[in-house]
Amino acid sequence: MVDATVAPVVDSYEADDTALAAGAIANGETQNRSIHAVGNVDWATFTVGADGATDVRVETNGPSGDTEMWLYGPGDSTTLVEYDDDDGTGNFSLIARSSLAPGDYYIRIQDYGNNSLIAAYTLQVSWTVPLLPVAAPNFAPGPGTYPFASPPAVIITTATPLAAIYYTTDGSEPTSSSTLYTERSA
Repeated sequence: MVDATVAPVVDSYEADDTALAAGAIANGETQNRSIHAVGNVDWATFTVGADGATDVRVETNGPSGDTEMWLYGPGDSTTLVEYDDDDGTGNFSLIARSSLAPGDYYIRIQDYGNNSLIAAYTLQVSWTVPLLPVAAPNFAPGPGTYPFASPPAVIITTATPLAAIYYTTDGSEPTSSSTLYTERSA
């Protein structure tokens, strides 16, 4: 007779049992983690840039287990933003927020009741960076009447660095599906 016990593997983010030891997780990143011992708590941290974040999702998932998750911040690991137990898939956690202010955030994860192991789970954080306003475009030459036989080349600029400029020729409002302006050399 063979008797075997499958034990969780200590994840590569250990030791992360305190906010001070929290490892960073980037926007869109998925980390493979475990609750490898009874009483184990995992911490992670992420930073929302100066423009804030929208459509924020902080989520755990896995083949089996039951997580509790706390989100703290901005700027400290004691100001509770939100708590979740079972809003994710099965008994996993999901915090979904319409927005977060700029700053550092901390995530605390443990097994529900903090009395069991979770051999493997994933932690994923994602958000959208809000679009910044773009300065109005400038056209050269400006409005006027030009000869049909030899129309001038039109140059479009904006004071917003790295802005994409879209245009239409039928008078409709441009969208990101309109033609993208690219400067052409003569």
